[in-house]
Amino acid sequence: MANMTGSFGNIDSALIYFKEARRIFIQERRKFHTAMTMTSIAGIYTDKGLLSESEKELNEARKIFEETNNLYGLGMCLMNLGKNATVAGKQNDAIAYFERAYRIHLERKDLLNLRESTGHLSELFRNQKKFKNAHEWLRLHAAYKDSVLNENTNKQILELEAKFENEKNARELALKNLLLENSYQEIRQKKNNLILVFISLTVLFLGLSFFAFRQFYQKKKFNALLLKQNEEILQKSAELEQTKLIIEQKNKDVTDSIKYARHIQNGIMPPEDLLHATLGEHFILYLPKDIVSGDFYWIKSMPDQSVWFSVVDCTGHGVPGAFMSVLAHAAMNSVISKFNPSKPGIFLNFLSDTIKETFRHSTFDSDIQDGMDLSLCQLDRKQMKLNFAGAKNPVVVVRKGQLIEIRGDKQYLSGKSEQICTPFATHEVALEKGDWIYLFSDGYADQFGGPKGKKFKYSNLKNMLNENAGLSAYRQKEKLSSILHNWKGELEQIDDILVMGIKV
Repeated sequence: MANMTGSFGNIDSALIYFKEARRIFIQERRKFHTAMTMTSIAGIYTDKGLLSESEKELNEARKIFEETNNLYGLGMCLMNLGKNATVAGKQNDAIAYFERAYRIHLERKDLLNLRESTGHLSELFRNQKKFKNAHEWLRLHAAYKDSVLNENTNKQILELEAKFENEKNARELALKNLLLENSYQEIRQKKNNLILVFISLTVLFLGLSFFAFRQFYQKKKFNALLLKQNEEILQKSAELEQTKLIIEQKNKDVTDSIKYARHIQNGIMPPEDLLHATLGEHFILYLPKDIVSGDFYWIKSMPDQSVWFSVVDCTGHGVPGAFMSVLAHAAMNSVISKFNPSKPGIFLNFLSDTIKETFRHSTFDSDIQDGMDLSLCQLDRKQMKLNFAGAKNPVVVVRKGQLIEIRGDKQYLSGKSEQICTPFATHEVALEKGDWIYLFSDGYADQFGGPKGKKFKYSNLKNMLNENAGLSAYRQKEKLSSILHNWKGELEQIDDILVMGIKV
């Protein structure tokens, strides 16, 4: 009841219900539910601007999570305390909270919260002008959106090369020691020979004969040892070379498989002729970071001549993101055909349930961290209106030099069964002929570059869209690509990039 009341905007009533729920949970000694209810109460206090009351509730909840060793709840409390400290301008406290939360998420291998905590830390250090720390946290932020496919292969190659180098160095050292020992023996023997010259020519002759025989025997033995060691080195080198060839072939096979997966992923994208027939004048700037991408775009034309279209940013990039994008694409097609939702908010509610159901049957359900941010639009050109719902991501409408931004809900779609989602809101925008509608993922705005190596930022992206809205679709795409290329310079692309523009 408290969640429903809160979702309809009556937060005072929701606060009363949550406090009553907390009393009941305390009476029944249900610690987990008590702590979770306290975090909900803290969220309402935060929305009302009562940060001290919010912090008190979060600290009480944190004690319970620490007593019960509930790392999920403890990490969530620390994240919320960090956000409150950020709002209150207590940047050092916020950094401490987020760093502790980061360590807990790292222990749980919670990739989504690792991504969020590192993002907050990067912003906080940037605000303190500690750019080196900010850059390091942002690098981790990007890294947690990705899985490095060839990590084990590269590690194996490095270990084999290190082992070969160590063995080679050890043999060279042994050889040098043997040569030094041999030289020492020669010097000592020569000294003895000089002494023997003064004693007796006969003893000298016998000594020289013994020395010659000994030298011959030692050299013969030493040469045999060197020959054996050389054969062992050659054998090891051949084995290492064969292993390297095998690894390189496996690497090539994996790369070829990923390239084929790119063709499969491209196959689920709408073809260009369908895009033109459905959307009219438009452009799509699609720049995957790797061979395959975690970002994708989706369209669907309905019998009533309305058009659904979306830009989706799945967790990670590369192979993990691509797998998630295929599942998400299938889920969206399933929702539109099975439930025929009337509004984008209802569509996202069905999509959230479908994704959780997809991962519910997995034996790794408790560890699922996959999810997505997206913008979803329903365009009705007859009635000249746009319905929109978003999971974290916004939609931007540009009209005669005026930029209108409608933000999505502050929640993403997750595969975690315990993730609680409130119903998504639908926003309606009246359109005029000549308006431009823009959707985008976070890759463009988060790209590092420029003279100081900073993010491009959403504000610059929106200003650029507003300035170029008078150009054709082709010229807008060309401008976006050129500006990004100049901004990035020699720096690496850190994420998949997707920007979609549609003219009404």
